[in-house]
Amino acid sequence: MDFIRGAPGRERDLELALLADIERFTTALGKGFSFYGRQLGLTVGDREFIVDLLFYHHPQRRFVVIELKVGKFDPEHVGKLNFYVNAVDEQLAADGDAPSIGILLCATRDEAITEMALRGISSPIAVARWKTGSEMTLTEAPVVSPGARTDLKEMREVKAELTAFATRQLVALDKEVALRR
Repeated sequence: MDFIRGAPGRERDLELALLADIERFTTALGKGFSFYGRQLGLTVGDREFIVDLLFYHHPQRRFVVIELKVGKFDPEHVGKLNFYVNAVDEQLAADGDAPSIGILLCATRDEAITEMALRGISSPIAVARWKTGSEMTLTEAPVVSPGARTDLKEMREVKAELTAFATRQLVALDKEVALRR
């Protein structure tokens, strides 16, 4: 699967595939999700930053920020996602909303590097990894930030639904790319 190795533009292709049928996608995420936006611009200081996907989970009263990486995990991804979670909490969350959750989906992840990158992060953030094969599957539990410990059950539920749907979309994208060749 060439696009899993981080080919340029593949995150955008995955994002578009996930959102091709927004109703089915939000249903796959689970009950209570509303799509808030894709490639959503957040202005902090004098710069604009772009969030891949943003959802709101009504039962939990919180935003869910999703960052897509089809390549390997890099520690800088955690800082970027933590920044997005904080910006969403400051700019979009209402009084009474629970802290936003950040979920990073990546193709490969080194456990030790991921754990060290998450150390000291107070925002609830999870890093989930896929394994390629005939299908893409979640290979183990996500690594979560210390700030995610209390939100772990909810994060697992959100991540599991998202991962299952994203897996189906990535397999379909891979087949489409193979047919074009």
